[in-house]
Amino acid sequence: MSEKKKEERDLDGFMFDALLVTVIIIFPALLFFLTWKFW
Repeated sequence: MSEKKKEERDLDGFMFDALLVTVIIIFPALLFFLTWKFW
């Protein structure tokens, strides 16, 4: 039971890390694109 909980928590942590990395990569790229497009 406790191991299953740990796996779920690890999975949630992984999903959060993936989302965070995606935001860190996409946001500056999007900002740069918008700045370049409307400059």
